[in-house]
Amino acid sequence: MKGITVFTTSDVVFTAHGLPNLNKLTNAEVVSLLLYHASSNYISRGSLKTVKNPIHTLATNTVGKFNLIVQTNRDFITFVSRVDSSHVKSTALDSVPISIFKIENVLLPNELFTKSLPPTPSPTPETSTRSTPSPVAFSPSSIASSLAPVNGTSLIRSPTIRPTPSISSPIDGSAPAENPTVDTGNSNASNDGDISKFQFSS
Repeated sequence: MKGITVFTTSDVVFTAHGLPNLNKLTNAEVVSLLLYHASSNYISRGSLKTVKNPIHTLATNTVGKFNLIVQTNRDFITFVSRVDSSHVKSTALDSVPISIFKIENVLLPNELFTKSLPPTPSPTPETSTRSTPSPVAFSPSSIASSLAPVNGTSLIRSPTIRPTPSISSPIDGSAPAENPTVDTGNSNASNDGDISKFQFSS
């Protein structure tokens, strides 16, 4: 053995929501799960960025079984199984011949949990539950009600309708209905027939 690398986590994650029921595992399967979190080689944190994938774990007994993939993105390191993945939170120990990395969650080997995990549902397009609003018919009465007076003051002032003066035809010989009003209160003009001296009020 050329050292050992351990992927450890806290006890709390073993009861995390969504994790398969580990109580259903046999004793041999529990041992394989624990051995899956260690490698039979010393791998420093710097070597994880250049390590050759896949890496064998202590649970690896045949070719292609209980392996892990290491993915790196700058300083972020992730261990990936065929079921889930876990990020490296910190380095607990990195000294030849032992390295210990703290990871976020339990790594689940495909050999133990593929059949026990529920299938992932395929995404379905979201169906809108909102009904299409029906067109609103506007009428003069509905517009008037929406413009109701606020604090006793009307928003719209109704126009004053003045009666249209009736004009009689010259054929009937009738005089016009209205005559202009002559304001002579302040006028000094005499009734000498000079119409230019009259003042017409508007």
